[in-house]
Amino acid sequence: MITLFRASTGESWNGIMHDCFYSEGEIAIFYWTAFQLISFFIFMNVFIAVIGESFDENQATEDENDILALKKKDIKAF
Repeated sequence: MITLFRASTGESWNGIMHDCFYSEGEIAIFYWTAFQLISFFIFMNVFIAVIGESFDENQATEDENDILALKKKDIKAF
């Protein structure tokens, strides 16, 4: 599990891949490819979710500022 975590974070993943290929054979190729794709999609989805959440918070803040801000037409109407 530590090896898989290390590979999914990107630390010397190509060295681990070559070592596993030479010692384990063809089943390691399929497992390695599947694991890398799944972990890439999970990390990418988390990254996009954090950016999207931050964008939503900033958008809400701007809307609140528009509601509370005085505009020229409001001052003229007063």
